[in-house]
Amino acid sequence: MLEYIDRLRAAEERKRSVQVGSEDGIQPDVRLINVEPRPLDRVLALWREAQLRLETARPGSAAAEAAVRDIERLRDEYQAGHDVQMEAGGARLADPRDTS
Repeated sequence: MLEYIDRLRAAEERKRSVQVGSEDGIQPDVRLINVEPRPLDRVLALWREAQLRLETARPGSAAAEAAVRDIERLRDEYQAGHDVQMEAGGARLADPRDTS
């Protein structure tokens, strides 16, 4: 695990040292791995929990800002998981933005 973290840190330092769009930033030996997405019902529960935290947080507070970041991240994660599930012919879960 420590070796993986060291490699990640070194890659991040290399990335920060090259200009965006530079050919020097291309790493041919870097591969993305398949990651099993979280179940949509779990993502949905976390999304709803983040919305509740936002509603109870003081506007402009660090807690409110963290809740907004979580909501945005979870919305994106839910959408990506939903798209994958639809492509596989799976059932649709409710979107918390739907009020009908």
